[in-house]
Amino acid sequence: MKKTIFLAILFLIAAVGCQPRKPPAIKIIAASHIGDSGAYAWGYVTGVPPGEYGVAVYILVRGNWVTKPYWSNPTTPLLGPLWFCDIVTGGVDEEATKIRAYLWKLSDGDPPRAYGEEKVYIDEDVPFDEIDRK
Repeated sequence: MKKTIFLAILFLIAAVGCQPRKPPAIKIIAASHIGDSGAYAWGYVTGVPPGEYGVAVYILVRGNWVTKPYWSNPTTPLLGPLWFCDIVTGGVDEEATKIRAYLWKLSDGDPPRAYGEEKVYIDEDVPFDEIDRK
């Protein structure tokens, strides 16, 4: 599993780093399977300087959205164009069925936090991606 993640990261650095400037966007590449106790989500961004943006990650657990990785740390940093977020940090997080990631401008402060919310309260114009976990 670690070798696969490492190879995917190397591929993305080569592929994403060689592309011309694009509009701000975010993509979730993959996430660990439902039930994995050490679960992560990872992806990449385009069109933004890494030092000015981060990623706001949320998981849907039992019909409610929860901030990840932690309430006290709601923004995942970018490593170049890549990001990697721990999505199982307590409770029943391993049951999460969806993952949503927003491209978050750090100068806007912390993203809205969610703990048991029916929806994520972020403006519709903020770029995001969402996947279903299997």
